Amino acid sequence: MDFQFLKYLKFIMLVFMLTVVTSVFRIVAAADDLMADDDITPVDNSTVKVDVAEPSANLVAPQQTLDVNAMVNKANLDEKRARLRDQLKRDRADSKRARSIRRNLELDKDGLSAEEQALKQKLEYMRGQNNQNQKSTDSAKKFSQWVNDNMMLNKDKKNDDSPPSSDDLLK
Repeated sequence: MDFQFLKYLKFIMLVFMLTVVTSVFRIVAAADDLMADDDITPVDNSTVKVDVAEPSANLVAPQQTLDVNAMVNKANLDEKRARLRDQLKRDRADSKRARSIRRNLELDKDGLSAEEQALKQKLEYMRGQNNQNQKSTDSAKKFSQWVNDNMMLNKDKKNDDSPPSSDDLLK
């Protein structure tokens, strides 16, 4: 093997190892930050114990004590979890709403994509042109029929031995 290639390979391995190590440190730091967020500082530095034993309980049984700081910590954690659950619900709803809006923008009310909409508009335009041509043809036929009928009336009048009109004299 070429010596330069080995040096290059060594350099690549060194860069790769450095990136792996830095990413591990970043992950550990992120985990420490997350754990630090979950740590809730107690109200005061001393632990308060509350006696929850019933006064009529057997004195032989050991008395139960509750740690008030632990109860406060649990309540704070429950509150934080509830806020996170609510935020997750809002995020999911926002995501669904955004996806729905995006899909509605992509699709026509008929469920067509932009290309299909353009093709549909082109077809409708062609149909409209055909209808317009048909209407024009129909109106031209009616006008032609009217002219022919009117001319026939004029010819019939001419055959009645009427005096020639100015139009007839110009011809």
